[in-house]
Amino acid sequence: MRAFIAKLLFLISLSAGVVGWEWWRLETEIQALGPVHGSVGQLQKLMLLYQQEPQAQVIFAGDSRAERQLNPAVFSAEGHPAINVAISSGDLWTLVKTLEATGIHKLPLTFIISASSAYINDGNNEKDRFTPEIYFSLTTFERLVMFKSGWFLAARTMLDGENVYNNFTATIAQLATMKGNDPHKGFLPVDHQDYHCDRIRHASNVARFSWYKNVNLDGARWRLFAEAVATLETWPGRYYIFNGPVTTVYHACIDGTYAADVERDYGLKASQLIKNLRRVRFLDFYNDPLIQLPDSLYYDAIHLDKVGADHFSKWWLEYLKRDGAL
Repeated sequence: MRAFIAKLLFLISLSAGVVGWEWWRLETEIQALGPVHGSVGQLQKLMLLYQQEPQAQVIFAGDSRAERQLNPAVFSAEGHPAINVAISSGDLWTLVKTLEATGIHKLPLTFIISASSAYINDGNNEKDRFTPEIYFSLTTFERLVMFKSGWFLAARTMLDGENVYNNFTATIAQLATMKGNDPHKGFLPVDHQDYHCDRIRHASNVARFSWYKNVNLDGARWRLFAEAVATLETWPGRYYIFNGPVTTVYHACIDGTYAADVERDYGLKASQLIKNLRRVRFLDFYNDPLIQLPDSLYYDAIHLDKVGADHFSKWWLEYLKRDGAL
């Protein structure tokens, strides 16, 4: 028995040594790469569109709920040139770092930024849900906590150059046409489709939707979100961060579950963080129905179709006028 225990302890120590060595080796390789200034997709889209429309007064940014829901043509038609630099799975921290890298942060522009609850959840750690900017801004401890058993895959993915630069679903196709002149100015209109929503069960690690997996709204992603907001407050522009509207179908899907708690808690945290700032505002369309849009104007449970996007864009245009931003 004593020999068995000794052998078991030896194997455990050996395994720990191998894991520790692999962790140290990968961490050293990653650090040697140095910081990356903005995700590739975000940087390219921002630069191409701003070169195309250097007179832009308003920039739509953030994730897919800006990319597919805010139409620059609505603003341009009333003499306010606008571009849409949002990308699918875009996050606030990567946007801020990209703006710093390009120098656009020095301009007194107006930004409307979609920031969904998913991108402050540390459990939302799939490889297309984080960027090099996020990764390099985490402490070693935060990486181990965030990625847990998936840390080696995340690290190796980073080194192998796979798509950790963002899941910009249709952005790559857009970039090919943007080299000339993108008529939509970065906006990605989507035709109406029929949709449904599978009700989420209560346990926090079973949702098919990665937004709500292993929820932790108080970890590294929240730290980066708060730091990004603090950075925006020091810049000369005006920044309107929003949590987007959803269908009544989606509310019915998640009401009474932990997912609804996530949306409520995110709204409260972001509102508390931003409420006393001068240049940054937070608008929570999920918890406060600032605009009433029928489900028929959505192409899925959380994204407006192209007709709904025009309605949403017009709402923002009038809001910015009332707020003195235009």
